[in-house]
Amino acid sequence: MPEKPRKEMRRHLRFKPDDTEIAWIQFTDRAPGMIEFEADAAGLVVEEAYGGCGLVVLGATDAESIAEGVPCLVRVNAIGPVRGRVRWVKVLDKDVAKIGIEYTEQR
Repeated sequence: MPEKPRKEMRRHLRFKPDDTEIAWIQFTDRAPGMIEFEADAAGLVVEEAYGGCGLVVLGATDAESIAEGVPCLVRVNAIGPVRGRVRWVKVLDKDVAKIGIEYTEQR
């Protein structure tokens, strides 16, 4: 008997962001108010949801050094910074990665 395709279940509705929406990321486990926000990387937002965002990150950080589970602070446009963590990483090139950020606190 053939296996049925598994339907992906998402907790939050995804929506397409503006074409020029940028997110700034600081890789740290500190709370937003405990340190001054200084971005380690910036990325073009390609997918957005209440629970997180998908980004294409270029150059500022070696793409191969970004790992799943790493805690971070994220600022998307004027919102944030909020706590998050890297949920998934797809390295496209040495200097380019597509990453998923899950917010670990409400925006």
